[in-house]
Amino acid sequence: MLITHSVPVFFKADRMQKGEILIPDSLTGISEDATVFVSEFHNVRTVFILRNKGGEEFYLEESLIVEGDKLTLPASNTLPAGEYMIKACTKTSLLGLKVTAK
Repeated sequence: MLITHSVPVFFKADRMQKGEILIPDSLTGISEDATVFVSEFHNVRTVFILRNKGGEEFYLEESLIVEGDKLTLPASNTLPAGEYMIKACTKTSLLGLKVTAK
């Protein structure tokens, strides 16, 4: 059994800024099979759609950096520093996780 968060994806620019989406802090009934070990994704190049609390979506291809139990990405002109939710990703087990750009 695999449990993931809902993943809204907007295709047109006029629909990208919609405000904050509430995501539960945890899921109930998660089995051991659904456990994600973020260390598996350190320095793995991945394609992302990230969403900030203001509702803006950012598309990028970048390598994740794992620091302890936190996922980070380098901030850039394409991705401003801040906190994001992974809304879509080539690694489906990362969906719904928080990532910080710094």
